[in-house]
Amino acid sequence: MVERTGGQLLVDALAHQGVRTIFGIPGVQLDNAADALYQAADRISFFCARNEQATTYMADGYARSTGLRGQRVLPGVPPARLYRPRLPGAAWDWRHKAPGIDAPLQVPNVALDLSAAMRRNPALRVYIMGGVYDLATPFAGAEFDISHLYLGEQLRRNVQFSWYESGHMTFVDEKVIPVMTSDLARFYASAPEPAG
Repeated sequence: MVERTGGQLLVDALAHQGVRTIFGIPGVQLDNAADALYQAADRISFFCARNEQATTYMADGYARSTGLRGQRVLPGVPPARLYRPRLPGAAWDWRHKAPGIDAPLQVPNVALDLSAAMRRNPALRVYIMGGVYDLATPFAGAEFDISHLYLGEQLRRNVQFSWYESGHMTFVDEKVIPVMTSDLARFYASAPEPAG
């Protein structure tokens, strides 16, 4: 009897169901599946996305434009969810209008809200922490978003970044936790005393 990994069995089942294209994000929970997808590249194409939302939009767009099943795989998502890509509609208020935009947004995005909040409250400070090996929400994406918030030089100084030698879930990396704790303590301690 030939031994098969869980990832190989998953890929075989997806191929049997007619899946030819998958959109996803690699993660430790998907190591075996990622290996099996690589081995089965002649049967199933795998496209890596920047974040979880993107996998849904990509699978949905693929399904609508081709008429074929669009699939997504994410670390920590139960397999039953693989067969029904969903848009983030239930949790997102699609009527939300970002400051300065007179129409509802087509995709969930709160960057312009953060920009407006920082301009309304010049004392607001933002600390962004993440992993340099994060393929789900790459650190360069956060830096890019912040650099496009239309903030003046003074307000831009209120945004700080710390990047760690870790992946997506930096806060569970036992080597990084003490460093993050120390960095957060330093950030909190550097806050100015409230007036009055």
